[in-house]
This record gives sequence, C-alpha cells and structure tokens, in this order.
Amino acid sequence: MMRCSRSVAWCKPPAGWCKLNFDGAVSKSSSMATCGGVLRDADRRWIMGYTKRLGVCSVLDSELWGLFEGLLSAWSLHIRYLLVETNSLEAYRIITEPSAACGGSTLVPYILELISRPWEVRLSHVRRNENALADHMAKMALASDFIVHKYLDLPLDCLGLIEEEATGEAVTVVLC
Repeated sequence: MMRCSRSVAWCKPPAGWCKLNFDGAVSKSSSMATCGGVLRDADRRWIMGYTKRLGVCSVLDSELWGLFEGLLSAWSLHIRYLLVETNSLEAYRIITEPSAACGGSTLVPYILELISRPWEVRLSHVRRNENALADHMAKMALASDFIVHKYLDLPLDCLGLIEEEATGEAVTVVLC
C-alpha cells in the first residue's frame, strides 16, 4: 500500500501555458443539457468563461460540447499552449484512446481536428472537486436567457469558488 499527498483543488498551469476546465450537465427535472468552461492563465487570471444550452442530449455529448466550445475559444484567442482538464473519464478516453471513439459522438472528429492544429494541447482527467468552477459554469447555463454566453469578466457568483480553489488543501490518498 502506498500513501501520497495530492492537491484536491485547481492547480495553475506552468508559465506560458493556459488551462481550460470544462464540464457538461443534464438537468434531471427538465432533461436540458448544458456545458460550460473556464480559461485561465498561469497566474490564475480569468481569461474567459462560457456557458451553452444544448437542448436534449446525453451527458457524454454535453461534456464533449464543453470541450469543443473551450478549444474553439482558446484557438480564437490565439492561445497556443493549453492544458485541458475534465472530470469525465468517458470524455477523456474517447479523445485520448482512438479505439474508445467507436460509436461515439459525432463531435469527436471536430474535436480531434481542433487538437491537431499547430498548438500544444494536453488533456488530463482530474477529480470532480478539481473541476468545480467548470461544473458551476455548466449549471449556470440552465438559468441563463442566452443559448451561448461568453464571460469576459468573472461572474460574481463564481468568486467564492475561485477563492476556495486558491486555498487547495492537500489530502492523503491511499493507493492499493
């Protein structure tokens, strides 16, 4: 048995890199799917956030829409070094393991095309609590009057989450 200490909050990317955290959500009561995400720089500064109402689709498709919208936004902003984090293991596998994409979403080829452009993109899977702000953004879309909304400034109701992330505590994880 091995013990290690691991941060359970958002970690900033290396100097010169930006980070995209994205998430998808499906309302149990209305079946409305949404996605959202956040782009931040190596100094934890907000670059932009986004939310999108998708209509009815699967949880996986809502996750993939979150990735697609985030990659498209980062490319449009001329970000060329991008760390991408998701708490969806299924979305992570579909993009990183070609055999997992069989029978997957029609969005996958478009996402792969974006990733193949001349920039450095690294995708990783993180725990849910390391993706809390993106989760919040995805859920914000449910209450929005907009189909797509780009947030150039940090929404006030996200301020508490940003402050919590900055204090990311380390926990001991036991690996069997």
